[in-house]
Amino acid sequence: LLRVTDKYWNMVSVSTEVTMTTLDPYDTDPGPQTFTGSTTVNVTMTQAGAQTVQATGGSWLFTNPANPSSAITVSPQVASRLLILLPGETRLQGKTGAPAGKSGTPDPWKAGKISSAAVHAVDQFYNTDVSTAFPVFIRTVSDAFDAPPSSQPLVSGTTLFWLTLVTAKTQYLQTDSLDSGLVSPNTYYQTANPFTVYHGSATRLQLIA
Repeated sequence: LLRVTDKYWNMVSVSTEVTMTTLDPYDTDPGPQTFTGSTTVNVTMTQAGAQTVQATGGSWLFTNPANPSSAITVSPQVASRLLILLPGETRLQGKTGAPAGKSGTPDPWKAGKISSAAVHAVDQFYNTDVSTAFPVFIRTVSDAFDAPPSSQPLVSGTTLFWLTLVTAKTQYLQTDSLDSGLVSPNTYYQTANPFTVYHGSATRLQLIA
């Protein structure tokens, strides 16, 4: 509810136009609103967490205890898909544009060196559903000689895997779950951005006859 009031919070029936914005960087802001006295504005936010709504515009409009609004808790929906986050990437809840749920480029890996990969169970807006606890697997798509780790249960919607890749090439990771209740094709996820595995230090000679 958006109202024009005096300093005692009495509604004033004057015609005005203000611009409504939210703290959510990924939603569609309501934009300009023209009304007299009061109006109801529908807002759909996508990023889970504490958000606020603010009205700006008009020389008489100023920041006060009721503008911006008090914090609004936006809760994630039920998990509908999986997401992998690699070192070098930043987790961004509510982001649906590519790469969804994150930003940045994966760091390069080194053959034989242990590295991490986080798996999240997320809703359609890529917010982590902290209520999920089903088991997930992770594996490489194109490294025939690594040893994939065993499955792990999600804890508060996420889990961290440690992997050691050994083939120097461009690689992808894939995660899936057989017991999640997720609906195909969202039962698995493959990393959107490839990452490079570089060779390790020289330690021996190989002779091929």
